This record gives sequence, structure tokens and C-alpha cells, in this order.
Amino acid sequence: MGLRLGFYALIAIVGLLGSLGLGLFLPRSQHQAPPLSAAIAAPLAANGANSGGNNGSNTGGNNGTNSGGNNGGNGGGNGGGDNSSNGNGGGDNSSNGNSNGNGNGNGNGNGSGGGPAVAAAPASIGGGSGCAAAGRDTSIVSADGRITVHVFPTMARNVQVTIVLPVDPATVPVNPGQKVDGLLFQLQAADCGGGAISLLPAEVNLGIHYSDLDVAGLTESRFVIYHLDPADNTWKQELKQVADPTGNFVSATIQNTGYFVVAQAP
Repeated sequence: MGLRLGFYALIAIVGLLGSLGLGLFLPRSQHQAPPLSAAIAAPLAANGANSGGNNGSNTGGNNGTNSGGNNGGNGGGNGGGDNSSNGNGGGDNSSNGNSNGNGNGNGNGNGSGGGPAVAAAPASIGGGSGCAAAGRDTSIVSADGRITVHVFPTMARNVQVTIVLPVDPATVPVNPGQKVDGLLFQLQAADCGGGAISLLPAEVNLGIHYSDLDVAGLTESRFVIYHLDPADNTWKQELKQVADPTGNFVSATIQNTGYFVVAQAP
């Protein structure tokens, strides 16, 4: 009985040693492979650890530009832009990126060209002043809009024209007739760089508007523009003039400077 048990034990030991020895001498390729899910998960985890947060990138940008221009004037423009980018990636080997950018620009310009130039810098209450460039059509208008000196392109030199309004009646001879709408004023002329001019180098048009409020009882067709002649200090009618009662307007072609008045002729 004891011998039989020993024999069985010996056989078991030999079998165990045989299986262990066979395993040691088997090729590596014959070892049991790990489960497929584990084989896939391992490289994904490693790849995510190395590349997550790095693969997501983008750039965004824009630029804003604009320009301003003019015709005979000036203009300027400016524009700016900025850009930013950011990216993110996860450990599951996926990545995404987003970007944004913006730009803006603006420009402006201004200029003038064509038509008569108009100057209306105040010289006194209701008056005005402006420089008429040689060869250019220019209108100098009083601040109250009633008196306009139209300088034609035939003017061969730069001339500064100033309208002085009002004028103290005590500083001039008595009006030749009933004064219309307080229209007693003075025209002064000079080189644009300085130096008075007593006679304009070329004829200009003097246009005068009056109000209905101050003409009640008067005869508009008899309204006349008078000029104070400095030679004898007397009022004299301008020779080239036209009255427009319907438009409340009188005008004359003049070269004289000095004092003027609109009055009803006797």
C-alpha cells in the first residue's frame, strides 16, 4: 500500500516537472497573447498621454483696413486687427481646435471741389470776410446772409474782401433817401497777404437781400444802391444795377470799395 502511494506521487511530480520544462522551452510566439481589448487600450492610453492637448491648434486673424480720400481736400484712414488661437486635445487621441480673429478699420476724408467757394468769416456783427483766389469763382457772404460779394474768375490777383455791418450812421453823410432794412455797410478790400486796395482789380457783383418787414409804405421798384464817393463825400448811385422787387433783391456790378447804402430814390 505504501509503495503504491509513493509510486503515484512520483508520477505526479514527474508530470509537473515535464509541463514546466515544456513551457520554458516553448518559443515566445507560442505564449498566450493578452486579450485584444487590452492590446488596443494600451497604445491609445499612451498616445493620449503624449499628444493630448498638443494636436488641437488653429489660428484666427483678420485685419481691418480702410482709407479715406478726397478731391482737393484731405483724408486719412486707419485699421487694426488682432488674432488669437487656442487648441485642446484629450487622452483618447482626439483633438479639436478653435480660433477667433477680428479686425477693424475706419477712414475718413473730406474735400471740396466744383462750384463757387464761399467765405463767411465774421468781420463784425452781421459782417463777413474771405480771400478770393485769382482765377476762381468765389462768393463772400455776410453772416446774416443779406449781402453777397461775388468775385468772378476774371480776378487776376488774390483779394481779401471784408463786409463791415452794421455801420454807425453818424460816421457818414445823411442818407440820400429813406434807408431800407438798415442796409448801411462798408466794403473793404486788400491783398490776401496784406495791404489795402481802394479800387478792386476787376468788377464784382454786389447782391443785397432785404426783408418785407422794413419796406411797408415804400416803393420797391425805386430801391437803389448808393456808394459814398470819397472824392466829394457824397452819395452816388451805382451805374450798373438792377432791382428785383418780387425777390426782395437789388444788385450792382461794382469796382468801388467803401460805404454803401440801400435807399429809396427820391
